[in-house]
Amino acid sequence: MPRRHPRRPVARHAGVPRVDAGLERERRARAACAAKDRYETESEARAMSLMHVPGRGNRSVAYQCPVCGGWHLTSPRP
Repeated sequence: MPRRHPRRPVARHAGVPRVDAGLERERRARAACAAKDRYETESEARAMSLMHVPGRGNRSVAYQCPVCGGWHLTSPRP
């Protein structure tokens, strides 16, 4: 069994957010954006959504990405 090292506690002051928390959030948002298909217009994204759903299944919903300004597809929320 692999040996696990205990995580070192991060020294933080009460109520003061980490300086790099915003940078980490932005990095994750950019990585998520890069992993998705990007469409130039909302109508193009909606057309792709209609083409990828056979029959009467749940269609994807188009949304404008705050990172790249393009359009992505996401699953509809129940």
